[in-house]
Amino acid sequence: MEYFVTHFGNQVVKEQNAEMLNKIVFVYRTLEPENPYVLYFSAFPYFWKGNNEATISILNKSIQAGFFDIAQIKNDFPESITSKLIF
Repeated sequence: MEYFVTHFGNQVVKEQNAEMLNKIVFVYRTLEPENPYVLYFSAFPYFWKGNNEATISILNKSIQAGFFDIAQIKNDFPESITSKLIF
């Protein structure tokens, strides 16, 4: 399932399509609420809206749940966000 989450998630992140990303996250959150990739992609709509506090909180939850692709995090989010994460 991780493949589908990351494949479709990465595509809609590139497009910054919050509506589609929310739909994808909703479906996968229902199936696996603690999946680190679901948590990771859940941070983007908050980031796009400028809600840095929520973005940092959700990213930290994804890291705690097992999201370990630090390079992807640093590629997808600016240092103003990543410098406040607990790796």
